[in-house]
Amino acid sequence: MALHVHDIQAADGNQATIVLRSDAAKPADAIDELRSPEAAQLAIKAAAEYGVTRAQLDPVSRTNAPYAVDQQGVAHEEPIPMSEVKEYRANLRVQAGFI
Repeated sequence: MALHVHDIQAADGNQATIVLRSDAAKPADAIDELRSPEAAQLAIKAAAEYGVTRAQLDPVSRTNAPYAVDQQGVAHEEPIPMSEVKEYRANLRVQAGFI
């Protein structure tokens, strides 16, 4: 199992949304991995590399719910048949920390 940064959205120095993906073969493993402290640390590190100072997870926005992505790359918030799932992703919102 491994986590990967799939995309970085809206990185402006104050905040960023980091899209992570898991290559775990089992859905439960992928979901656990995307909810793990390691996922949070990877998102924080990626945001910092894109200029978010003192990066930390946004405590208000809980956008890190894993979701399925189908073979065509379409994200689904609702369950889809396992035969159609390509991978699982999660969007983690990171913001600049206070001094």
